[in-house]
Amino acid sequence: MNPRFLTIENQKIAVFNTVNPIFPDIVFVHGNSLSAFTYQSQFDSQLVDQYHLVAFDLPGHGLSEPAKNPGTMYSSSKQS
Repeated sequence: MNPRFLTIENQKIAVFNTVNPIFPDIVFVHGNSLSAFTYQSQFDSQLVDQYHLVAFDLPGHGLSEPAKNPGTMYSSSKQS
C-alpha cells in the first residue's frame, strides 16, 4: 500500500487506493488508534480484481498529520 496525500482544510491526509477506479468502490474507515494499514490483507487479496479499494488515515492516525484542532476534528458536533 503506497499513500498519496490530500490536503483538506489545511489537514494533510494519507489516502491509499487501488489502481482501477472504474470498478465499484469499497471505502474502509479505521477505528480509534488504528490506521489504513488495518486493511492491508484486503488490499493484498483478490478484491482488487473486482473493486476499487480506498482507505485513508484519519487525522492523527497512521501517516496523516496530527489534528490541527482536535476539539473540532474529533467531534461530531459543529463548533464555532
